[in-house]
Amino acid sequence: GMRDAISLLELCAGAHKTIDDRLVFETVGSGNRENAYKIIKAIGAADYDTIYSIIGNISESSGDISVFWQEIIDSYRDIMVVRNTGSAKTYLDLTEGEYERVREISKDFSMAKLIYHTTILEDALDDMQRASNAKRSIAEIALTRMCDPKLVVSAEALALRVEELEKQISMIRL
Repeated sequence: GMRDAISLLELCAGAHKTIDDRLVFETVGSGNRENAYKIIKAIGAADYDTIYSIIGNISESSGDISVFWQEIIDSYRDIMVVRNTGSAKTYLDLTEGEYERVREISKDFSMAKLIYHTTILEDALDDMQRASNAKRSIAEIALTRMCDPKLVVSAEALALRVEELEKQISMIRL
């Protein structure tokens, strides 16, 4: 509504920068797929410094972590589409650069890992909607759990661990 638009304009004006699309996206924590891709790569590498830095930057700039969270979920969906079909470009609304980035990231993720991660992401989004004052904590805890499936006892986490063990066994046999 109009009140939200005025509040957003005031937040942007408080940054003392030129108000443009980029500033608006930074302020609401939206529209920056690059940060979503960076955090997904960081999860794959268990790069906690990058993870906490990105979430901290969003929080400190008064961005809405749940909006950014939805972008992460959408990016995981795109990765799943790329992993499951050869004609992903037909189904995805991405620029050529974004498509190539998603295609590259998808090489690092098995379907078991994608399912495990999306389950945690969806649960955390539900938690954020119930406890809006703890979004940063919920996000950081969820991302930490995503980096190490041993921290979670769930069917998805166990499936991922079994898959990783099977991969290691097959490498030993060769």
